[in-house]
Amino acid sequence: MLIGIGLAVASGQTAPSASAPHDARPGFVGEEWFIGGRPAHLPGARHTDSGRAGGFPARPANLARMEYDDDQPKLNHVRLVLFDFDYTLADSSKGAVQCINFALNRLGLSRVSEDRIRKTIGLSLRQTFLTLTSADTANRADEFVQLFVRRADEVMADLTYLFDEAPDTIMRLRERGFSLGIVSTKFRYRIAEILRRHELGTAFDVIIGGEDVIAHKPDPEGIIKAVSQTDCRLGNTAYVGDSLVDAETARRAGVRFIAVLTGTTPREDFAGHEVYGVLANLRELPPFLALSESRMS
Repeated sequence: MLIGIGLAVASGQTAPSASAPHDARPGFVGEEWFIGGRPAHLPGARHTDSGRAGGFPARPANLARMEYDDDQPKLNHVRLVLFDFDYTLADSSKGAVQCINFALNRLGLSRVSEDRIRKTIGLSLRQTFLTLTSADTANRADEFVQLFVRRADEVMADLTYLFDEAPDTIMRLRERGFSLGIVSTKFRYRIAEILRRHELGTAFDVIIGGEDVIAHKPDPEGIIKAVSQTDCRLGNTAYVGDSLVDAETARRAGVRFIAVLTGTTPREDFAGHEVYGVLANLRELPPFLALSESRMS
């Protein structure tokens, strides 16, 4: 379910007090954000390497890891923001359509419409194949994956673009001291290549791609692994994504989930899930986090 306190923001209204009844409509983007939280206190491993910032502002050294008693669940300030990649930071749908239909054609299978393919973006390649084809071809999933990757190595980076608001949002969050990371089913080396092309190659402290985990989303392995490579904890981590798979991944990891409506999942579909916030796009993320932090101060 959507949880939290409705806060009037973009309309310029004064935010209601914590005791004021909130509007139960999910999201209500543009006039109201839902801010709240649930206990997210699973202990996370930590790593002493604070990451790299390169040409981007480094996290201030005085932002130490939040310490808290794991036996006493509490809402902690967000210090680590993890992002899904496809439809959250970027749109690779043109590349996905080309690579999927290339692989299907080489396998002698029928092409699939762009609309159907768009709805599978974010799934693992194996799950994409199983979703788009009939059960009697399931044994050819490995061939499909190999063909897709071969074609993607040639064209995917050229056919992927970052959302306009992504670079500025990333810079603003770094300036405010957040650690940043990416957890995606997309291969890490491909994400890194795309980021380099947009001069964001050193903007993230950690990137976990499809080749870095045994179990793909909604298994929480990727989020847990990403947190373990920072000096943060699961309890002060938020995961930003565009799909119900992302929401379930965050739930299983025990971190807060922030939905963005830049993918194929409509706002109302998030109503049955634990969602810390529903935003129109990444441009709303910095002020959303600032407002939620102020409510906990």
